[in-house]
Amino acid sequence: MNKQKRLAAELAQRLFNGSLTYIEFIDKYPSSNDEEIKELFDLIEHEPKKGGLLGVSAYEHNNYILRINSLIKKLKEK
Repeated sequence: MNKQKRLAAELAQRLFNGSLTYIEFIDKYPSSNDEEIKELFDLIEHEPKKGGLLGVSAYEHNNYILRINSLIKKLKEK
C-alpha cells in the first residue's frame, strides 16, 4: 500500500509541475480502496476554477491547493 501512496503522490506532483498531462495522470493513477489515495484523486479531479464567472477567489483556490499539497506530502512520507 505504501508503494501506491508514494506513486499517487508522485503523479500528483508531476501533474502540478506540468511534467504529466491530466490524461496521463488518470491513466497511471493507482486504483485503490485507500481513503487517502481516493481523497487526493477527488481533490484534484474537483479542483475549482480560480476567478472569473463561477470561479472561487484566489484565497479560496490557494487554500484548496494547500490541502492538495499537504496530502501529497503526507502520502510521500508513508
